[in-house]
Amino acid sequence: MKLSGVMLALVTPFGPGGQVDFPALERHMTAQRAAGVSGWVPCGSSGEFNSMSDDERDRVLHFVKDLAKTDETLIAGTNAPSTDGVIANTRRAKSMGYHAVLLAVPFHTKPTQAEIICHFNAVIDATDMDVVLYSYPEKDGVEIEYEALDALADNPGIIGIKESSGVLQRAIGISTRYAGRIRLALGLDDIAWDFMHRRADSWICGSAN
Repeated sequence: MKLSGVMLALVTPFGPGGQVDFPALERHMTAQRAAGVSGWVPCGSSGEFNSMSDDERDRVLHFVKDLAKTDETLIAGTNAPSTDGVIANTRRAKSMGYHAVLLAVPFHTKPTQAEIICHFNAVIDATDMDVVLYSYPEKDGVEIEYEALDALADNPGIIGIKESSGVLQRAIGISTRYAGRIRLALGLDDIAWDFMHRRADSWICGSAN
């Protein structure tokens, strides 16, 4: 699959009782489609996946998949604290028909670069699913460094990276160092123009919500 256009990092609307408000989610997706988004990224950090049970996450993923059009890109957030948890979540997303998953490093662990490499390779080996890496060092406590990207770049399952470091020089480095291998997706909105000028392939956008 190809990363292109503006893909919405979907929020998950909740009702007064804490339940997922699916009618509100449908209205939101309809409005965003009219605005021109090219795809959907549910159950990421903007979607508050860590506030939902596995059943709720699956219901949201099913709902978004059913509402999506055939020409819209579907990328599921399947993060979990452990590699086994990510594999289980990713398998379920794949069975629903998602094109790829968006994965950060396992949270609360601050893994080494060697452990990051092992984690992502293990997920791809176990699921045969396309992966968009998510590097957000301010939130995750660790960056997916060039050491890891060098090792992962030729894995056909790694199709791109959502780069949220906010460091323009790193975006330039990724776009040149991994040209034709890892596609660059903008993650932080305040330097969107600079990223696009540096030939980012897409924008996984939270502020569009």
